[in-house]
Amino acid sequence: MEKVKMSLPSVEELRQLEVFQKYGLKMNVTDFSLLTGGQAYQLKEKVALGSEADPQILKERTSSYWTRTVTEEGNVSYINHLGYDNISSPKERYHLIRPMLYPTEELLQHLTVKRVNAQGVIEVPYGFYPQDALDYYENMQLERAYNNNQTKETGNCYTIDEKSYLFSPFGTHLIKLKEYQYLENCYIRLKTPTFSDGRFFNLSNGQGYCPERIQWLKVSPVVWLMDEPTGILVSKRGLLSGIAFHLTENTSYETSMMAQFIESHLSKEILHGTRIEHTSPVIPQNDVFDKLTILEKRIRALDPAAIHFKEEVAILGDYVASIRGQLETEGITPQNGFQKVKVVQK
Repeated sequence: MEKVKMSLPSVEELRQLEVFQKYGLKMNVTDFSLLTGGQAYQLKEKVALGSEADPQILKERTSSYWTRTVTEEGNVSYINHLGYDNISSPKERYHLIRPMLYPTEELLQHLTVKRVNAQGVIEVPYGFYPQDALDYYENMQLERAYNNNQTKETGNCYTIDEKSYLFSPFGTHLIKLKEYQYLENCYIRLKTPTFSDGRFFNLSNGQGYCPERIQWLKVSPVVWLMDEPTGILVSKRGLLSGIAFHLTENTSYETSMMAQFIESHLSKEILHGTRIEHTSPVIPQNDVFDKLTILEKRIRALDPAAIHFKEEVAILGDYVASIRGQLETEGITPQNGFQKVKVVQK
C-alpha cells in the first residue's frame, strides 16, 4: 500500500473543508489525551444538568488542539475548546494532537465500515490507539490478570513524552508503553503521572484522576470524520497530548519536532502495527450490551484451577449483576435504542 500521509490540519483546511462546516471545530477528548497532559473543558450550562462525573457530560468535554499553521513570528495556531483559532507558543504541551490523513486510492478501498452521524458526516474506523480508561472493576480484573501472567505482549508500543508531566518547555524524554492482549481485546498499562500543576479531573468512567495509580486503557479503533469531496480524514477526538511543537529556525511545520514525532511514531503506531484479532471493526451503538457479552465471555474463560478463580468470578459476577440491574431499572433493552450500527459497504 502506498504510504499514507498523516499530518495536522492547517487553519485554512479547518475553514474550507466541508466536513468542518457540518461538524464544527470543537473536539472531544480521550482519557489517554488527558493522562498525557491535555486539559478538558465542559460547557457551563451543562453543569447545572448534572454533576461533573455524569458520563454523558464527561463525553461532551472539549479541548484545544494544534494546527500546522505557523505565524511569521514563530508562534503556532491552535483551535481552543470553543472552536475558535488562537495563537500559542510552540513550547506549550497541553494542546492535543488531532491527526489528519490524506488517503491514497488504495486506502479508500479499505474504508468499508461506515456510518453517518447526527451532523450528516461520514464516520469510519481505521487504525487503533489507546483511548478510554477501564472502569474500576475492569481495571482490577486486568491488573490481576497481568500479575498472574494471563496477559500477552503483542509487540506494539505507544510513544509518549514524560516531559508533559512536568510541563517542561525544553527537551524531550520519549517513553514507550507496551500493548497487552487479554482475551479478545488489547490494552495498555499506564502508571498515572503526577502533574506539576497539581491538577484534578475525572476520567470518562466517572472516576477521579489519582496520581501514581495503575490505570488500564483499552486500545480501540480510531474513528475518523470523512470530508466527502476530498476523501480527507480527520480524527473525531484528540488522541494525545504532551508533545511540544518545538520549531527550528526555519519556523515551518515540516521541520518541527511535532512533524517528526507524527511521522516517526504516531502514524506508525496508529496505522501500521501488527494486530491480534483486530479485524474489520464496527462502531458499536449498544456499548452496554457489548460490555455484558464481553464480561460473560471472561467469566466462562476463567480457569477453575486458578488460585483466584472464585474471587474473580465473584467480582465479575457482581459487576454483571449491577449492569443488568441498572438496565432493568431504566427499562433498556436491545430493541429500544441500543441497536447495532448498520454496516454500509462501499
